[in-house]
Amino acid sequence: MKNKTTAALLAFFLGPFGVHRFYLGEAGLGITYLLVSLLVGVFTLGISTAIIGLINFVEFIIFLTMSDEEFDRKYNKGASPVAQQQFIAVPPPPAASAPATPAPSPADMPSKAEQLTDLKKLLDDGILTQEEFDAEKKKILDA
Repeated sequence: MKNKTTAALLAFFLGPFGVHRFYLGEAGLGITYLLVSLLVGVFTLGISTAIIGLINFVEFIIFLTMSDEEFDRKYNKGASPVAQQQFIAVPPPPAASAPATPAPSPADMPSKAEQLTDLKKLLDDGILTQEEFDAEKKKILDA
């Protein structure tokens, strides 16, 4: 999982070499920064390297001011650390002889509207992708 503070520090200290872009999984931009800084910088007497350095300083500020949710949505495929922890399955300890719990009655189950509302909130929070949302919505509506 990528960290925005790490990305900001890499942009500040190693930005002209594109290290922060490689860290964020944007190898194309990383290679571009590296080539412009080193190869083009030689021919422009360092002017292009200085411009890339200025761009990296702006990116450093953007990373520091970006919310954690926005950073996660953009660079961690939408999953915040809290959201990822919700999906870590920890099996319960084995029960000796627990009585079987009865299936919930239809009156106890949430309505389709409530289920769809909860599902939409997960989509809006970035926990579900649009494809996952559509699949779950279809299951609810077909039930």
